[in-house]
Amino acid sequence: MLSQSRKNFCALMVALNVISVMADPNDWVNPSYVLKSSKDGSTASARNTIVKNADARSRQRVYTVSDSKAVKAPSGSVRDYLSWAPYHWPDCNWCTKSGKNHFASGSNTTDNGDTGEPSDADPEDSDSAGPTEYDPLGDEQNGGDNADTPLSSILPLNVGMRMMRRRVRRSAAQAPEVVFSVQNETSLAVAMSTTSTGSHTANPTGVEAQIYVAENAQDVSLPTDVRSITLPLSAAHTSSSHSDDRVINGTPTPAQNGAHTKTAKGHSATAKASCTPSPTKSLAPSATWTTCPYVTRDGKVNPDVRQLHGVNAVNGVTQAVIYEALAYAFTKTTAYSKSAAQSIETFFLDPKGGMNPALEYGQVIRGPGQQHGQYLGILDFRGMVKVVNAIQILKNLGSPDWTSARESKMQSWVQQYSDWLQTSALGKKAGKSANNHASFYHNQLAALKIYTGDTGNASAALTNYFKHQFLDQIAASGEQPFEAVRTRPFHYRCFNLEAMITNAKLGDQIGLDFWSAKSKYRSTIKTAVDFLMRQNPREEDVTEILPHVAAVAAAYGDPDGKYAAFLKRIAPSHQAEPFFFFDQLSALPSSPAAKGRKASKRADIPESIIGGDRLPLNETVPNIPFECPAVFALAEEVQLDDGVFVTCVQLKPFYGYIDNV
Repeated sequence: MLSQSRKNFCALMVALNVISVMADPNDWVNPSYVLKSSKDGSTASARNTIVKNADARSRQRVYTVSDSKAVKAPSGSVRDYLSWAPYHWPDCNWCTKSGKNHFASGSNTTDNGDTGEPSDADPEDSDSAGPTEYDPLGDEQNGGDNADTPLSSILPLNVGMRMMRRRVRRSAAQAPEVVFSVQNETSLAVAMSTTSTGSHTANPTGVEAQIYVAENAQDVSLPTDVRSITLPLSAAHTSSSHSDDRVINGTPTPAQNGAHTKTAKGHSATAKASCTPSPTKSLAPSATWTTCPYVTRDGKVNPDVRQLHGVNAVNGVTQAVIYEALAYAFTKTTAYSKSAAQSIETFFLDPKGGMNPALEYGQVIRGPGQQHGQYLGILDFRGMVKVVNAIQILKNLGSPDWTSARESKMQSWVQQYSDWLQTSALGKKAGKSANNHASFYHNQLAALKIYTGDTGNASAALTNYFKHQFLDQIAASGEQPFEAVRTRPFHYRCFNLEAMITNAKLGDQIGLDFWSAKSKYRSTIKTAVDFLMRQNPREEDVTEILPHVAAVAAAYGDPDGKYAAFLKRIAPSHQAEPFFFFDQLSALPSSPAAKGRKASKRADIPESIIGGDRLPLNETVPNIPFECPAVFALAEEVQLDDGVFVTCVQLKPFYGYIDNV
């Protein structure tokens, strides 16, 4: 039950009727639908919010990739985009007396809690209203009166307070990091078998077991000394080698942060390096970037990454132009069209300050030696989908501000950037990654191909994703193992769903039904959303799932009203959010709900990735032998993010399997 003080707080918030606006995820909206639905009464509130957001964005500064005062990329060019690896922290370990500060000011960044935003989350809007807030636990700290209460019974709180979200994120980031040991599985299984809950049996099996452990993993006593507990690498993992593993029976999945971290040179992040030679004079704070070694702390964002000019600018411009293009469609006010076109011109096309069409310095790892970007930096530009979407809307409306000269220059820029994504070492690596980085990479590539009119290669890019990475991304239960193993599993599941759904929408745009695509374990995007709806987000932000629930309701239908009920319970004012306009049935003409299974264009997609919804939970789970995800065919561990690596052994329980004893 909620405590009396918590009930009073809930009542106060309802009485205040706080109105707020969520930051939009990556998304795509059909331009033809935009033109036809600009006066639809059912989405009027969402359109009004979009127009208000466009007004707020238009009052902000001009967006540029860099400026004369900004920190420049290692190339020295103001036209090269630069970002820093977000989860890397300086570990100077000076060879001197403890406590001495060698920096000219006291602003040297140290890990005193996560006060920044993650690189893979949309930045907080600077609009007058803050993002929709919801406290999933009923208490700011882990625990409280309803820490283990199912999500369905928690009261909604639509609270526009950024500080609450920041406190929630800090609480999650400061939780002790745990790496499971295989040796612990037996004791954990015993602990779980003696636990009783109202909706689960004492010894769940199959998919029910996975759902059970996902909801109860934190109820088990876990080891906390990550240095003394490691998960051994398995023998060579190949996608062609099957095992005699059985479906897991009452054994919990690994705790949060099952993945392990490394420094840039591949050493354990917890291993203490030899001390750094002490300088003979005071250094500027910026000297940290090249003098001190950096170590990884997964999920803990170094706040100084937000000091870079381009990081904020790219997020700002991509969100601004889609808001403004939509506002122009709704109101026919030319100021919106002019602002959107000029923003694109300034950021991408200006001969002096426009961005070079490459990301060689994205998510640079700082420290001694030459500094290069990582393939992870390509994620920074996932908002290119919004830029393409905005231009397509302006073009469909015949905007006089999107001139033939701008179109010609943008076509050239997009072609160069698309070529870089496909031919550069960083681009190729991103395209072959296994988790959300691959999902978002294909977002970008497909959208860019659509913009240049190359629908054949747009289709090929999307088909490649759904025939490869997608196959291993969703387990039979709907769990996403590559995301669930992270320190903030609810967030990362939502984040990958954001990319999956955008890929399906891009396919829908060109007449393809990827909504029906199935993973190796016969699961669809819908399966993943259904699974996530059943999870208690604990310290994390439940509102991240809302756009995905709305999208699934539109694409697959909502005959029993469960999606509408979920949205209403968590966010009673969700119809005023921008995503509500995006996620309408008429915006998805190639979806199962729009055309039906028999009428959808199955012939355009390889038969191996098409199928219906997975079996209901009360039916027999398909007897599919476990095999390591294909990405492990050439490596025993794979990179998930900035210094974060995972093995097949660590992922296996998330798929619902355990080795026979």
